[in-house]
Amino acid sequence: METDHTMKWKDPWFAVCLSWFIPGTGQIYANRKILGIILIVVYLALVVITGYVIFEPSMVMWWAIGAFALILLFRIWNVFNAHRITRKSNANLPSDTPKDTDLSKKPWLAAFLSYLWPGLGQFYAKKWIKGIIFIIVYLALGKFSYSYQWGWLFIGMAIYDNVVVYDAWHSVRNQIKESKKAILIFLLVVTLCALLFKAILISTVYVYIVPASSMQPTIMRGDRIITERLTYLFAEPKYGDIVVFKSVEDSKALFMKRLVGKGGDTIQIRDNAVYLNGKLFKQYHSTKQAEDYGPYTVPENKYFLIGDFLSNSRDSRHYGPISREDIISRVIKIYWPAEHTKNLE
Repeated sequence: METDHTMKWKDPWFAVCLSWFIPGTGQIYANRKILGIILIVVYLALVVITGYVIFEPSMVMWWAIGAFALILLFRIWNVFNAHRITRKSNANLPSDTPKDTDLSKKPWLAAFLSYLWPGLGQFYAKKWIKGIIFIIVYLALGKFSYSYQWGWLFIGMAIYDNVVVYDAWHSVRNQIKESKKAILIFLLVVTLCALLFKAILISTVYVYIVPASSMQPTIMRGDRIITERLTYLFAEPKYGDIVVFKSVEDSKALFMKRLVGKGGDTIQIRDNAVYLNGKLFKQYHSTKQAEDYGPYTVPENKYFLIGDFLSNSRDSRHYGPISREDIISRVIKIYWPAEHTKNLE
């Protein structure tokens, strides 16, 4: 019987590696493309839902734990499924089909090692120089991880990691012609997922550590806060919102204050209380009396912001109101430390 050379043996453990990184890609590798695409869509939906559950202001902790558990169970099921259907597809191959099990080294192990740390798989394949280069590049990329452009770096590193993984796998398997299409599809999926992650992150969520005490007692120094900007893409900031904004004195610096006035409003502070257009807006209780201020009329298209710690806050009383384009996001939650966790809407 003549061997059908259009049929290729697939490594079940490489399918496991692929599916653990992005569920569904192992199924695509095993020629179950429709199933793989469906699983990718389901996984992305689970991630989006989990993100919503976590960052939604009225978040219940058990819902978040349940959402994470569901994602974990889905990922575990997915790798078993990828392994099973890959073995099943191999069962129909002619007995003389070349197999990776005939090799002295395991391509899937090389791929797995490079998932752990880029370059390790190349060392396993005895590609020493290439492994050293991959490690140096990875460390160099990591030095930029604290840049404000880290989202774009995430995309680059996601693609880089998978190129390194594929190179490790290919270094052992050495059958690049058979795998070009699969790796191109895989890299495309990784890139699209990274782009989606970047888009969601940029448009919705920022996380900060509060370095100052000007918003005490509402927000304490050292608190970890979650802010979101999606609302401000479609609506104007509201009275009482705690907002993160660019400093009018240094555009690279970010501050956080409460919005108490808009264009045309009259602001006055007396006896530790803020008055908006002659009516009490917020009464503050402090052992230290804040200086009286105003009345002051906010210019059109401007916002007046103050800190809750009235006697110890540098805000619009000192540097004036700010413009709409300088407001970045609104604070919705303190998520750490646990004893300070609360919603801020």
